Amino acid sequence: MNKHIFTAILFLSSVALSLQAQKPCVAGSIADGMVKINNYSIEKTEKNVVLSFDFVFDSLKVKSNSFMAFTPMLRGDKGEEYRCPSVLLAGRRQQIVFSREGMDDYPEAKLVRRNNGEAQTESYKTAFAFKDWMEGAEVIIREELCGCDNVLDSAMALLPPMLLPVEPAFVQAFIRPPHVDIKQDTLARQAFLDFPVNETVIYPEYRKNPVELAKILASIDTIRNDKNLTITGISIHGYASPESPLSNNTRLANGRSQALKEFVRKEYSFSNDIFTVKATAEDWAGLRRFVAQSGYEKRSEMLAIIDSDLPEDPREWKLKTTFPKEYKEMLRDWYPALRHSDYKVTYIIKGFSLEEAREVFKTKPAQLSLEEMFLVAESYPVGSQEFRHVFDVAVRLYPNDPIANLNAANIAIEKRDMILAKSYLAKAGDAPEAVHARAVVAVFDGDYASAESLFTEANSKGVAQAEANLALLQKIKKHGMKK
Repeated sequence: MNKHIFTAILFLSSVALSLQAQKPCVAGSIADGMVKINNYSIEKTEKNVVLSFDFVFDSLKVKSNSFMAFTPMLRGDKGEEYRCPSVLLAGRRQQIVFSREGMDDYPEAKLVRRNNGEAQTESYKTAFAFKDWMEGAEVIIREELCGCDNVLDSAMALLPPMLLPVEPAFVQAFIRPPHVDIKQDTLARQAFLDFPVNETVIYPEYRKNPVELAKILASIDTIRNDKNLTITGISIHGYASPESPLSNNTRLANGRSQALKEFVRKEYSFSNDIFTVKATAEDWAGLRRFVAQSGYEKRSEMLAIIDSDLPEDPREWKLKTTFPKEYKEMLRDWYPALRHSDYKVTYIIKGFSLEEAREVFKTKPAQLSLEEMFLVAESYPVGSQEFRHVFDVAVRLYPNDPIANLNAANIAIEKRDMILAKSYLAKAGDAPEAVHARAVVAVFDGDYASAESLFTEANSKGVAQAEANLALLQKIKKHGMKK
């Protein structure tokens, strides 16, 4: 038996197959086009490579005492080779010989008898252990023609290579927020104290005063009783409602604001120095909000009077006389709420060591600066649930801060939530790291051109992660991206 091996290579440049593609397609032809390769697929599972396709022998004739051997192979760029089990397509007599004498030259081969003149398709599938060199390897079907000194012309088919989809493991560029020397915050509330007509003295047991005063003291106690907080200022702004003369309302607003200040000062023995007291004689802004939100049919005309340049007393009189029914309702329902005292308690928060910050984050994360939260996040493994959680909390506490939004966008990208990432990036500013994050989002959107441009820009502006991510992008463009 003579054997001849031909090594001509037929390049199939017009074939473009994804590793995941399973739909039928003509991947190539061999034996002068008489054998077709359809439904080609090669993919990597967890540890193995699975190669499958169909041989279509419809046009091929094999003499009775001859056979053709088709051997799929992988060939690496450094000469590595892996041979898969062959398919032996034999004529009638040769098939009998193989059955009787065996196929020692072709271990594990599949023996197929060719029925000349008939349509004949043979499915081929094999699995083998994956090795690193196989990524990008050529996939070849080697053809050997043997039998009774007869040799047919042949070719070696080069199929699409084994290109593994790339895991899009982009390295994110986080920003450490700047250090804050003094952390200051404010607690703001409103109180609605009741005073007898024309009086400015606070009577603790009068009408709703027990409840309102208790709320004021509870607000202050919340801060005083926290060892991490120190009160630095209390501001009180008193308001009166627009009825009665302006001069009297001015006296009432000032006197009642001072009364509340004295009540708080004596309750806690605070120094006068920490108080700031202001007064607005008539809360026209508050009245305007009530009217604008009302269902009054003539609210536009009422608002025109409120917004006019008339002095306060004539304005109030015109509103009262033009809309007597509505004015009576406003006096009953809205004016009590216009007699209020707004107060703000300003305090500073102590700085925390990392150990302290980790504990504070569990119960009172609002007491941490963005930098302290960043350091807490860094104390956990990158990508861990704890690491991500810190940045999610940070952006909720600082929703308009560009750095908080950028870092939260990076976490959203890691979670593959591009919609959320884009919403954060809309408020992340134009820092180089934000440009870098937008490049990553562009990759997941399939906009590789924009991604490359943005990575290049970020790289030129000093983002260290951009260079490696550019290289990863080039690999994705060639191999595809693992979903």
